[in-house]
Amino acid sequence: MKKILLIAVVLLLVGFAFLYMFQNGRLGTPSGNMPSNNSKTFTKKDCDVMGKDEHGVQRLLECVTSMSDDFEHGIQLTTAQWHKIINQTSNGQQGSKDNGIQTSAEHAHAGKYSLKTVTAQDKGDLQKSALARELLFFPPGSDFWYSAWYYIPGGTNTGNLYIFELESTAYHYVGRRLTFTGPGGNLLYVEAKKDTGDKFYQSDSATSFPKDRWVHLKLHIHLSSDADGVVELWQNGKQIIEGHGQNMPPNQFYDWIAVGQTANASHEAQTVYIDDVMISGQPIKD
Repeated sequence: MKKILLIAVVLLLVGFAFLYMFQNGRLGTPSGNMPSNNSKTFTKKDCDVMGKDEHGVQRLLECVTSMSDDFEHGIQLTTAQWHKIINQTSNGQQGSKDNGIQTSAEHAHAGKYSLKTVTAQDKGDLQKSALARELLFFPPGSDFWYSAWYYIPGGTNTGNLYIFELESTAYHYVGRRLTFTGPGGNLLYVEAKKDTGDKFYQSDSATSFPKDRWVHLKLHIHLSSDADGVVELWQNGKQIIEGHGQNMPPNQFYDWIAVGQTANASHEAQTVYIDDVMISGQPIKD
């Protein structure tokens, strides 16, 4: 009988112990001490890779947090500048022969040249014509700044035309994109891919994107996979979007940008000029 009572007391004490741990978050339940989505800490070494540079030399390719291009010296495919010309469809197939990307003197914001991107009409798919750069390092808790000038000729509906991407190559190119929507495709918003939180739109008093002239865009993202993330977009010095909340996938960092017509889902032929591109981990002055 004493043995049975002893076993009962032991079981009772074990039960109380499990109840205590359950209530205090030590058996997988949420608690104030649980790590956040941003719990993984990255260093630049997580981004740097061994690879061949533009001269074919195998070496350590280091990631950076800034670059700029005024396109006065053509398209520079170098370790320090752009890494890839994108001309393809949505499934990665070769893009239309009528797509094109080159420097052009037809329109320039400053200097003599800008980047000219052309995509063909495609009713059944989307076309891409853009420049991409890897080897960037923007982890959770850091700030990403992007500044560029855009000139889009009028006469087409630019709805669902994507003109910029910030993404994670390790996470299936998930990230944030600048995209047009609204009547005539004249309103910008910040699009969100899977696992990066909500899309951020303009308020009811939205500001249209003017065609047939140069327009300055500046994007700021305080990077986070939690509620403390911030997304801000200015158009010609006027803030048109301010969004709060998650803006990147958990436990990842952004290391890739694409500039140009990163996806033309308008299904109309489009031409976009871009000039004076800058990215930075520090605020960019207008």
